[in-house]
Order: sequence, then C-alpha cells, then structure tokens
Amino acid sequence: MKDNTFHLRKSTLRSLQIALLILLFFSSSFFPLFGSSNIISNPKTLDPTIINGKQYVFNVFHVEGHQFLENDNFINGTLTIKGETYENLELRYDIYNQELTLRFTNQFESQKIIVVSDAWLTSFTMGDKKFELTADESGVKRIYQTLGKGNTRVIYTWKKDLRLNTSNGLYSFTRPFRNSYILIDDFKHQYHTNRGFAKAFGKDISPIVKKYLRQNRIKVAKADDIVIEELINYCNSIQ
Repeated sequence: MKDNTFHLRKSTLRSLQIALLILLFFSSSFFPLFGSSNIISNPKTLDPTIINGKQYVFNVFHVEGHQFLENDNFINGTLTIKGETYENLELRYDIYNQELTLRFTNQFESQKIIVVSDAWLTSFTMGDKKFELTADESGVKRIYQTLGKGNTRVIYTWKKDLRLNTSNGLYSFTRPFRNSYILIDDFKHQYHTNRGFAKAFGKDISPIVKKYLRQNRIKVAKADDIVIEELINYCNSIQ
C-alpha cells in the first residue's frame, strides 16, 4: 500500500512539472511583447495603424555610402498618425527614395523593416529633428524638416544623388543636399544666402533681420539647426 502511495505521489509530481513546463512555453509564445529582447518597448508598435506599410527593400548593391539622412543607424523617434502620437519607435529616413522606415519586432520575435505609410502620417521626429508631411504646390506630399514655431518657420527638404565613381567603377551616394525655405503664412520663400533670407520679410522688417544676422555673425547657408531655430523665433518676435 505504501509503495502504491509513493508511486502515485511521484506520478502526480511529474504531471505537475510537465504542466508547469507547458504553461511556461505557451506564456513565452503568446506574450513576447514584454520580453527584454524587443527593439521597441511601446506595445502600440504592433498597432495596425503603424505597421500597415510595405516591406522596405533597397536592391542596389556594391554602393559606397548610404541613402539615409545622417547615418544608417535607426534613431529613436515618434510618429503622429490621425492625431495620435506613437513614441519610442526606431526610425530611419531614406532621403534618396523619400521614404520613412520603421524597424520593429513582431509577435513571432522576427525583426521587420517597413516603409511607414504616408496615408495618415502628418509628422514625425527623429532625435531632436522634427518633420512634417505637407502637399506642395502640385499636390504631392513631401517631407519637410521644420524649425521654429509660429506663423513663420524655416523648412528644409533633403535629398541625395547616386553617382558613378569613375576611379573604381562603383556607385556612391553624394552628401545630403538641402533646399531651404522660409514659410510665412503658408507661403514658401526659397533662400540661399543671408540677403535672400532677409528679403523674404519685406522692406520694413528686412533691415532688422539683416542687422541681427550681422551682429550674431550668422551665415544661414552653414548655420546648424539650433542657430536657425533661434533666428526664426527672433523673426517671429519682431513681426
């Protein structure tokens, strides 16, 4: 009788161990979003609103350089879609193809890179940089980097070209090129120099802007984002 009781307890213990292992297996299968290996910590990453874009593919081989704005690393940022902002996302801006890409880990622990659909995307950030999607004069949506607040802002468009390097027969990407505009009451004024920048404000305010540029030794063609943002915020304050 004692032997039967011993074997029964042993069998029950073994059954409990097997049940526990099965439970742990299915728990890790069905709840992978909370694992430490996820690239993106925000559970909203798997929201269909975000991941409804096509797979990102770039079929160009043996190319020097890369097609992205700053470097080929993913940068922490945000997306604003249908008025809702999604944070802690891994983003990369392909300025050669004018595509914003998103990297995430799906429910099967598989890493994916997609092109963010621009159907409802209104803006995004990457690090300290802010971008908006706005239709141009022809009605085509374009990505603009924006600086400043108020009715007057500075906006940039970015691009790269792919050129043949005759020294080695390989193609290489150029450095990033930007087109610079002052946006005043939704009207764009392109500029290249300090003179063109100041001229956009009209004859009354232009001399004040020129004086500010001269006193602060600013060259708008070379100034970084921080300097330009301070400049355009000053311009808003004197209008």
